[in-house]
Amino acid sequence: MPQRVGLYLLDVETGAVEGWVLASLEAPAADGNSDGFLETRVSPSPGNRFLTFDRFQHDRTTGLTFEWDEAPLRVWGSQDDDLRMLFRMPHEGGDLFVITDGTLQPVAQFALPDGQEGRLEWLNLQQRSFLVRGVARDDAAQRYLHIFDMGAEADGSAPPLASHAVPGAAQTWADGRYRLSAAPAGFELMVADPDACHVMHYGWDGATLLGVSVPATPLRGRHDCRISPDGRWLTAVTAAMTVSILDTASGDEVYRVTGVEGPGWWLDDSSGVALDTSRGRRIVTLGGEWATEAPRPAAASASPSVARTEVALASAEGSLASAAPEPVRKQPDYSTDYKTRTVTVQSHEGATLASLIFAEAGSPDGQIGGYYSISGSWGDTRDELRVRVWISPFGRCGCGSVGGPVPLAPVIESPPFEHTLQVEVVVDTCLRVREEPSRYGEVLDCLPNGVVLDTDDYTYDYYDYMGWMRVRTADGREGWASADYLRWASDGVELEGEREHYHYGV
Repeated sequence: MPQRVGLYLLDVETGAVEGWVLASLEAPAADGNSDGFLETRVSPSPGNRFLTFDRFQHDRTTGLTFEWDEAPLRVWGSQDDDLRMLFRMPHEGGDLFVITDGTLQPVAQFALPDGQEGRLEWLNLQQRSFLVRGVARDDAAQRYLHIFDMGAEADGSAPPLASHAVPGAAQTWADGRYRLSAAPAGFELMVADPDACHVMHYGWDGATLLGVSVPATPLRGRHDCRISPDGRWLTAVTAAMTVSILDTASGDEVYRVTGVEGPGWWLDDSSGVALDTSRGRRIVTLGGEWATEAPRPAAASASPSVARTEVALASAEGSLASAAPEPVRKQPDYSTDYKTRTVTVQSHEGATLASLIFAEAGSPDGQIGGYYSISGSWGDTRDELRVRVWISPFGRCGCGSVGGPVPLAPVIESPPFEHTLQVEVVVDTCLRVREEPSRYGEVLDCLPNGVVLDTDDYTYDYYDYMGWMRVRTADGREGWASADYLRWASDGVELEGEREHYHYGV
């Protein structure tokens, strides 16, 4: 085989070789040889007729090679004769989305409304539909979701089956503070604005099944709110270290959970939400109680103030109609034990479905020799759990003060709610307030037992295994105080139990 920059296909039975010299290098060597490492991702079609690499596609039957400026957005098909590719074509009117066969002959094309450019969000082959997010070129703040029916013919440009104007400022969409996910009979859109959380359910037939907007204060990440499977409740990050449970019909705040990072994970029967705390993962029921396992379905109606018999669904025209939610398949959840380095997948009822211990290769006792973190993420259907283990040998961390679970025991509060987040000093002598979140920080003050302070931030000193809260006195003095001598200034339901040992990287 010549040592030239190219793509080669070897028939292992006959030894025959097909080869193509790549002409896509910006500065090829004079002799065509490759100096150094070159990576080319090659995708053969199901029947091996077509080969796709970089921005090229080669037809082995006709010998033709096609080249395009932009790679196709999606490629699918189980046989070569039904191979399909979806391209986005900029257009002076509205962008076009074109489906071609393997020889790049158009099969169907679809047009966005005039003046819009689009981005493919989802391709649903089962429903024979695809979803495009459009934005008006003359109004960067307004976003649209367009549903297209892939059954349209190639002649002409088929318009969207349905179009929905969706909320969200330009910066919100630019920061990725939105999420599209599967929902019963369609898909769900969540948008986290600086002052509100919007949740919409749309059907693949174009219908609007649910539209909810509640005041919220998203702080981090893009998943700052979650709606319950039955559409009745919403969890949202409404302040630092605070998750609120809200009624989707009225927008009223039913419970406020202080001392957690949100927005949590709803149980499949919508009877409670699981939240990560410094005492481990715990469930807040709709009866305003803490639980370590899923409550019985009757617990959802234990509190008359939050029980309802129907769900208000906003239609496309904005009117209200009643509709029963579709049943949702019970999904598993997973938990991580950082003491034993074990990731466990559990059923809705709490039964162990799978469990795996992560240890460093070659370690005689199975331990991990360094700082480590274990994180997981579900696939689109929760049929697959992807686990990522990060290990940093001792001496390479340099962590000092890092994040972690909120160190104080969390509290479930009921209305009326306070306007600020407050903690109370619990100490026999006095509590030192330091300039930095470290026991070596300069002492600024020493506060007596019972003093109530405002707080808005926390951290964890990994070297000394201490949690710290940033506090402020009534007269404006600020500093850091040890969380071991603080509690939430609340009469709510406090979660009992000892604080778990925090491992860096949770």
